[in-house]
Amino acid sequence: MLPAIQRTILNASPNASLYRIQTLSEYIQNSYWQLRFQNSLLSAFGVLGLALAAVGLYGSVAYRVNLRRKELAIRAALGARASLVFGMVVREALGWTILGIAIGTALTVPLGHVLAGLWPGVQGSDPAAHLGTAAIWIATALAGAAVPAWRAAKLDPMIVLRLD
Repeated sequence: MLPAIQRTILNASPNASLYRIQTLSEYIQNSYWQLRFQNSLLSAFGVLGLALAAVGLYGSVAYRVNLRRKELAIRAALGARASLVFGMVVREALGWTILGIAIGTALTVPLGHVLAGLWPGVQGSDPAAHLGTAAIWIATALAGAAVPAWRAAKLDPMIVLRLD
């Protein structure tokens, strides 16, 4: 119907060609471009921060495994299964992650009014947001700790004990 409306308006007033005619949905979409851009930018920074956290956790866990390789090799030599060693390393990384989640949640809940001012409909006490964030951080911790834990589980006790 838009072309018919434009023709009718142009026939009624020749100066109407100076104005752009658009649908209500186009007008609404064009009026929220700045908010969409800000949300996209914040999302990109969030993903970048999450990737940096995963890399940092990987480095920390790998360093910790390297420091404990003699202990882990002795455990393996005494009969510890690879799954036990893997689980031990992952549990340690998850422990630090869960502590960070608890601290972050404790700090976020009182500052809920700040979040509500930034994003309409989001509150600092929103349980779904906290659970979703916790799930993302736990998945990131598992991804960051998986490779060093797998390497720790595959340690050959004879080689490690000969080197040290």
